[in-house]
Amino acid sequence: MPSEAFAWPYRARIPVRFRDVDAYGHVNNAVFATYLEQARCDCYMALTGRDDPCDLEAGLDFVVARTEIDHVAPILAGDLVEVSVFPERVGHSSFVLAYEGRTERAGLVARGKTVCVAYDHDAKASRPIEEGLARSLREGLPGEDA
Repeated sequence: MPSEAFAWPYRARIPVRFRDVDAYGHVNNAVFATYLEQARCDCYMALTGRDDPCDLEAGLDFVVARTEIDHVAPILAGDLVEVSVFPERVGHSSFVLAYEGRTERAGLVARGKTVCVAYDHDAKASRPIEEGLARSLREGLPGEDA
């Protein structure tokens, strides 16, 4: 796991697509959840060295159990959204990722959180977070020493 070179927060730059904009000329609130998903998947691949976050052969490590988003300012067509991802809490079988979305035009546009649960798809139950992933996530916790 390439955590030695990993720098928190992870930042994903996501261009607004035409399909993201609603009749009011701004990114629909529901679309921002897909921006969090894209940033989370990009972060996961960078953190674990995987090429595909949905590689069923390698096994999916977690499921998203909760998503919350606070919308602060509208995102408009033509904006480039930078979504920062950082771990907020790491437990035995779950972890919380926090997000901040920013655009050059508006500054802070949204904050979010996801609760992710390590999951055994065969047993249909939560399981402990894989040790390497937990260690890498803990390295990004505020106030924690690596």
